[in-house]
Amino acid sequence: MPQALALPSPAELEKANQELHKQIVERQVIETQLRESEVKFRAAAEASLDSLFIFNTLRDETGGIIDFIFAELNSRAEQLISMSKSEVLGQRLSELIPINRTEGFLEKYVQVVETGKVLKEEFCTNAFTPNISWLQHMVVPLADGIAITTRDITERKQMEKVLQEREQRFRLAFDNAPIGIALVSLDGKFIRVNHALCKMLDYSEVELIELTFPEITYPDDLATDLALMQELLEAKKSNYNMEKRYISKKGNIVWIILSVSLAKYPSGEPLYFIAQIQNITPRKQNEARQQKLITQLKISNQELEDFAYVASHDLQEPLRKIQTFGDRLKAKYGDVLDEKGLDYLRRMQSAANRMQTLIRDLLNFSRITTKAQPYLPVSLSQIVAEVIDDLENRIEQTKAQVEVGELLTIQADSIQMRQLFQNLIGNALKFQLPENRPIVKVEAVLQWKTNQVQIMVSDNGIGFEEKYLDRIFTPFQRLHGKQKYQGTGMGLAICRKIVERHNGNITARSIPNQGTTFVVTLPIEQTADEQKEHI
Repeated sequence: MPQALALPSPAELEKANQELHKQIVERQVIETQLRESEVKFRAAAEASLDSLFIFNTLRDETGGIIDFIFAELNSRAEQLISMSKSEVLGQRLSELIPINRTEGFLEKYVQVVETGKVLKEEFCTNAFTPNISWLQHMVVPLADGIAITTRDITERKQMEKVLQEREQRFRLAFDNAPIGIALVSLDGKFIRVNHALCKMLDYSEVELIELTFPEITYPDDLATDLALMQELLEAKKSNYNMEKRYISKKGNIVWIILSVSLAKYPSGEPLYFIAQIQNITPRKQNEARQQKLITQLKISNQELEDFAYVASHDLQEPLRKIQTFGDRLKAKYGDVLDEKGLDYLRRMQSAANRMQTLIRDLLNFSRITTKAQPYLPVSLSQIVAEVIDDLENRIEQTKAQVEVGELLTIQADSIQMRQLFQNLIGNALKFQLPENRPIVKVEAVLQWKTNQVQIMVSDNGIGFEEKYLDRIFTPFQRLHGKQKYQGTGMGLAICRKIVERHNGNITARSIPNQGTTFVVTLPIEQTADEQKEHI
């Protein structure tokens, strides 16, 4: 017979009801928490700046993953793929976005599920926009699916490209600069050096990086350099320049011009020093040679002055005695001497006079530099007028016609300008054919572009062949015999030296038996350095 079922007692029923009620309450709490968590998740997903996708796996009959099904996505994800949530939920990933299969992403997602390892990578694609975009995605495994967050990093990649190009340009400019460049740490150690600096100091890059700049600085120059660096650190200067000396690996002194600035963090904190180093050793060597030449020139000038003193006193004194005794001899014994004796006497006096003239011309030639006067405003019209006045007797004797155009005022040595025109106009009157009436013209043309004046002194005299042009400005050079045209051959040499001292030039155009034009070009103003040099 079947046994009768035992009914639970009221107490047992009450206990069971209480347990059931507890489970229902707990389930309701869990469901509420899940709903709240889902709300928070969706809110966070929608607020995210990244695209968020959640996929469930799609497996075949063997359990292998063959695709992924859209389970969830946020609004950013909708914007990225240009499809709404309603269009994609429940759809296969590889069908809606084929590149996931063609580009190998699907296999990577399968590995994430199977290995449980997170995948993070960057890639470029034009699957979602007409232009190529750079994306970064992170794939995280879920219970039986994956979550993918995708971020558009195109702008960052573009900035990285710009920075890379800048870095490349900087590296090329740094490494190939014709001057030395170095990045120096705040404690003076070389961080980076270029090829030009290594070559300048005979070190390899590896060797130089191991050194500090004080170690290669000439001891006497270090204190100044350190003081200026400190002023940079204290923001008292934005940069500084100085001449200093390095000591090369071979122990040679290398003169440089150093230009230093300070690189800083965005916060303003010092980062490192940037040094540009230009090798001026050849210039310094030239300056030393030039100074040596200047010293030698001063000695030569002093010797020339000593010679001038001797010439003006010791040499001329015997000449004056020869001339004096010659005059006395002629006056006292002229009646006694025969024609031959008188000829000897005349030749002696003539030779003494020529020697005196030669000494005077040599003195004038030497004094162009040793007795030079400062450059001051000089009216060339007034100078020429004074010269013509001095030559009045010769002009009257030769019945010469002298025409003077409008001349200018320039900065010059007035005494030497007078010497210049005295020689040029005097030569124009002297070197004439016997039957000629001399015609002398003095003209000037202003050259605006070069701020110079071109002076022409022309005549209708005997002229010369232009193949002798260089020769006529050489001391003691004469194209004509002294018996026919008196002189020492120093006049045009003096002219050239005067013109060169005034930073000008002199030349001539000439046709034999038709005349000569001397062309003198002089600056209207002398620079301050030129004035100092020639005073």
